[in-house]
Amino acid sequence: MQGYTCQRIIISIFSSIVYDYCVRQKVGGTNLSLYYIKQCPVIMMSQINDVLKEYIMERLSYLSASSLLMAQCLDVGIFHWNSNKRSHIFAELDALYARLYGLNRKELMYILDPESVMGKDYPSITFPGLKEKERKEYGEYRTMRLVLEAWDRQERQPELWQ
Repeated sequence: MQGYTCQRIIISIFSSIVYDYCVRQKVGGTNLSLYYIKQCPVIMMSQINDVLKEYIMERLSYLSASSLLMAQCLDVGIFHWNSNKRSHIFAELDALYARLYGLNRKELMYILDPESVMGKDYPSITFPGLKEKERKEYGEYRTMRLVLEAWDRQERQPELWQ
């Protein structure tokens, strides 16, 4: 795998909701040092076949194109900012990385919202700020819905896993 491609994929793994969850389990405060990063699991590049690499890089190119000039440099075609599409792409990557970490759907649900698996009285919440913000803005915990929908779509895409 080319160095640049590998770097971009690793950065996107570090930006995933699963990696975020893992880091939150390690870090007690607000100081994220290299010591903590070395303790967190990272998906091995050997797990990412050529089909997955293409799937990831296509989505990263779209997410990286945050302006007309960037879109031209990345050759992603006609550029227009679409927050909804960006949210769906982030969800697709989060679902994919959850699979590559070896999680099942229920474990992913737990990471997104423990009470969805453990019940309303469960005392833990993983992303309270995100959940509250989305409930106010969208009337639902949108990230959870988008990630689980992406998970289900990927389930029906066997070409990704061969």
